[in-house]
Amino acid sequence: YRANVGLKQEKIVNCEFSKVLDLDYCPEGRAIPITGYMANNEKKGELFYRLSFSYTFEHSNDKVYFAFLSPYSFTRLYRVFSRVETRLFQSSVRANCQNLNSLLEIQIETSALLYKRVQLCKTAAGVPVDCIVISGSKQKELAQYIVITARVHAAETPGSYNAEEIIYFLLGSSKIAAELRKQYTFLIVPMLNPDGVILGNTRYSIEGDDLNRCWDNPSAVHHPAIHSLKELLRNLTAEKAEIKVYCDLHGHSKRYDSFIYACHHVLSATHDSWNSTRMLTKIMARTCSSFDYHQCSFEIKPDKVNTARVVIWKEFKVMHSFTLETSIYGYTLNGRIIQFEDKDYLFIGKALMLSLYEYGVTLGKLNDPAPSLKFSKTIDEDRKKDSKLSLIHISEPTRPLYISYAVFCLKKKKKKK
Repeated sequence: YRANVGLKQEKIVNCEFSKVLDLDYCPEGRAIPITGYMANNEKKGELFYRLSFSYTFEHSNDKVYFAFLSPYSFTRLYRVFSRVETRLFQSSVRANCQNLNSLLEIQIETSALLYKRVQLCKTAAGVPVDCIVISGSKQKELAQYIVITARVHAAETPGSYNAEEIIYFLLGSSKIAAELRKQYTFLIVPMLNPDGVILGNTRYSIEGDDLNRCWDNPSAVHHPAIHSLKELLRNLTAEKAEIKVYCDLHGHSKRYDSFIYACHHVLSATHDSWNSTRMLTKIMARTCSSFDYHQCSFEIKPDKVNTARVVIWKEFKVMHSFTLETSIYGYTLNGRIIQFEDKDYLFIGKALMLSLYEYGVTLGKLNDPAPSLKFSKTIDEDRKKDSKLSLIHISEPTRPLYISYAVFCLKKKKKKK
């Protein structure tokens, strides 16, 4: 059962557990009401929400799961690795697997791409932290990198769904995926905190640390995943590689929709970089109807200075360094609140890739293999009729020019007379 708890104007709404389906179990199809009310913490004088529910087990020896949101396990991630590597191996030109210092490294080259899975390190509990590297074939890894990470906070499963679809998309046969692989090397760490995921932690690592608050000076002993990834990025930049984009995938428990926290604001950036940062978010907004540009933030608050996006922006000079946040509950459409489904989280990962491609074409960095392509208006084809927004088609003559991000604002649909 997945909890559906929506907050609106400081009141709890839509409280129930509803069914979810996973490969490991098939829960019952009925909803379970949740009672929610405000409670007072007498010791600290604070108010907080308290939720309660009751459930009667109907069968002996049953396993019934109750989850804050749709689960995404470490086991599922390894199923993804197994699936894609088996498929790639069947069409491989050459493949290699080796064990270096107890860390596995797999490399598969096909006629279309180069795939590598490298274990960056092992966590405090001895769990491997895997890194996926994807680029075009018949070439060395390109000097321009797009770095994507997820699940630094263990319970934020939307990030894992995003990352899974990104991997499948980049390994796919579409012309857009091929063009992205031709221009960039993608470095993806789909689970930065596997210990926390396996233990069922909400936010922290096995040692009780928030791994997204130690990027300024990570410990090789206590924060091995962050330390190893930061060292890898240092080595890349030392070899004259350029990190074009860094994206950290998160789930958000207090807001609806999907949105971005970036680092540029007008006082700390040139006019061109100010425009460029916002242009990417505008493209994302018109690519995916659950993405809300107006919730995006481009400031750096004091409590965020040690996060990945801020440290990478500051130390590695990455203009496009941001977190992609997705609500753990749902998104708003035409005044309605629609609960996210797993397929919606997957689509957001694909929408990010389409947006990066579109952004590259707009700036003249990427070729346009599909000028007649039209992006989906909404997450689900069935919801198209509900959308009041129309997209600016990619084939517009203004597209190749470096223009103000304001051009990409969503247009209102004209009413039929």
